[in-house]
Amino acid sequence: MIEPADRRAPISPQLAVRVASLGMIAFVLFAIVFFRLWFLQVLSGDQFLAEATQNRVRTQPIQAPRGFIVDRDGEPLVKNRKAIVLQLDLRTIGEDERELAAEWGAQVISRGKRPKGQQGPKVAIPPPPPELAARFKRFRKVTGLTVDEIQELVIVGIYQEPFVPVQLTEDVSAAARNYVIERKDQFRGLDVRTVYLRDYPNDEVGAQLYGTVGEIGPKQIGTKRYRGVKQGSIVGQAGLERTYDRYLRGQDGEERIFVNAAGQPIGSTRTRRGQPGRQLRTSLDLKLQKTAQSALSKVGGGKPGAFVAMDPYTGEVYAMGSAPTFDPNELSRPLSGKRFDELYGDDSGAPLTNRAVSAQYSTGSTFKIVTALAGLSAGVTTPDKVINDTGRIELFPNETGDAKFRQNAGAEPYGPVALRKAIQVSSDIYFYLLGKDVFSSRQSLAIQTWAKRLGFGRLTKIDVGAETTGVIPGPKWRQGLNDAEARCRKGTETPSGKKKPKDAPCGIADGSNRPFLAGDNVNLSIGQGDLQATPLQVALSYAAIATGGTIPTPHIGVAIQNEQGEPVQQLEAEPARKVALPAAGLSAIRDGLQAASSEAGGTSACTFKDWNQDRWPVFGKTGTAQVTGKADQSWYAAYVPKGEANKKGPLLVVATVEGGGFGAETAAPIVRRIFSQWYTGKPGTDPVCTSVAPQ
Repeated sequence: MIEPADRRAPISPQLAVRVASLGMIAFVLFAIVFFRLWFLQVLSGDQFLAEATQNRVRTQPIQAPRGFIVDRDGEPLVKNRKAIVLQLDLRTIGEDERELAAEWGAQVISRGKRPKGQQGPKVAIPPPPPELAARFKRFRKVTGLTVDEIQELVIVGIYQEPFVPVQLTEDVSAAARNYVIERKDQFRGLDVRTVYLRDYPNDEVGAQLYGTVGEIGPKQIGTKRYRGVKQGSIVGQAGLERTYDRYLRGQDGEERIFVNAAGQPIGSTRTRRGQPGRQLRTSLDLKLQKTAQSALSKVGGGKPGAFVAMDPYTGEVYAMGSAPTFDPNELSRPLSGKRFDELYGDDSGAPLTNRAVSAQYSTGSTFKIVTALAGLSAGVTTPDKVINDTGRIELFPNETGDAKFRQNAGAEPYGPVALRKAIQVSSDIYFYLLGKDVFSSRQSLAIQTWAKRLGFGRLTKIDVGAETTGVIPGPKWRQGLNDAEARCRKGTETPSGKKKPKDAPCGIADGSNRPFLAGDNVNLSIGQGDLQATPLQVALSYAAIATGGTIPTPHIGVAIQNEQGEPVQQLEAEPARKVALPAAGLSAIRDGLQAASSEAGGTSACTFKDWNQDRWPVFGKTGTAQVTGKADQSWYAAYVPKGEANKKGPLLVVATVEGGGFGAETAAPIVRRIFSQWYTGKPGTDPVCTSVAPQ
């Protein structure tokens, strides 16, 4: 069989022409690409290599300014200022220095793990390698810092943030700035930057409230509070700056900088503008804050102390302060560890501590309102029950010597007293008996219960943070001390780290394993013994008396505003707590507080002898807390309630001065000045008192 031939359609002339045309076009295109590549790589290669070497792009953030913090009237408390700073780029630091920093950091951590008393001296900063020392020596001409000072900043900087630039100095002069820019090869790694620094126009006023800012730490990155914040960003680290950081912190911009091979900027392109932070309006009154701090300093004689002035109904804080204080502008500058300790260490009185919320004190007779409510609720007294105050009483017959007796200050007798007069004259005998009777009743822990209800032994939740809970002594607390003492005696060192023989005392408790006794409760009844509380906690207990049982959440932040001061968001504090107070007892307590400041024999009557009680009636209580081995601590707590004649509104003030003596001697005059500023617009003058009530 013959196979059919393989037949294909012949190519037409038109198709052949088209194929040839397409081939020619493809050949031309490939030729163009080939010759272009040859031109770029062979003829122009050196030119482009030179340009690539000359021009490099560096991306760096543009710091966004933080929002201002202002007082209730819009007066700036914290703002910003632009500053030219010199920063050292840690990427230019060699491995030798990084190893030194790592070793130093490991020693610091090891030292911190050792018990107090066994930590030894601070870990010394290692000297820099020779090449780096020579480099730092050149830096001195423009920074004014010694090699050792620069080395300390660098070692600490590498340890804390290995690749974040270290700020060496601020407010660099134009001459120094230009000198560095023109000689980048001599100052390798040194950058000139314009940054925003926090500025405090009122210097020391309100210093402990605002808090601090700083670069975000490695433990903060990625946390919920700082979600999305990049390494090197400035964030709030304490106080109001930390609480309201998400509003105050702006959004950084970004800038592309073209630099040559020597690292010198030759141009820049801003790729993204930063977004400034929002403004925080507070409840603070700048004039009142200044007056209160001045009164604490002058009347207090420079002694440590604290004050708080607030609305007892809303919880808005109008003024709060602590002594000693400090100028927060100093913290915006680079400080060596030695200089920091000189300014802010314990030997300087720990000025960074806000004693109004962090210090724990015995409160003296200001606590008697708690004991009064406890006695009434336990049924061991009534507002009209009278006792005979002889000035000294045998309270514990089974004891020996002076332990049997309790007495008023100076053994002053007050005769027949009921609750109202007991508060007016501050009769210790009345409250000693009340404390003993409560402890013997079915509600033996009524004082502890009422202390807790009124805000002692718990956080107030104020928005400045760093507060302490204090101590309400009772049976469980005492047993906890006994157990801790027993555990400690089995070991060979105390909780503070001091070596001791086995079974030797530790000082936590007396070792007798004794329970909480009636004598402890008696001491507690007048705010002595082991009671520990903050001035703000005392203020909240008096807020309950002023409001009839409402205890607000104290707060300073009020609203978030834009740059023009227009409201963006209202800040809401946590709801107030309600405490049911006995009506008859509350009336008697209030009467006693008012009589104390306005009637003859009242413990603060002299302080307010020319005060307009009809318009601004003062309800106040002095306190004198005894401190072992030290002078008495002065206390005064008072409020002016709402009223038709009181157009300015209510105000509650608490002040205390360590070593200030009697309450009427120091703390009460401080409170009077604060009241006077609030209600009359000026602090006024203190009345001359020929004698001071010893309570």
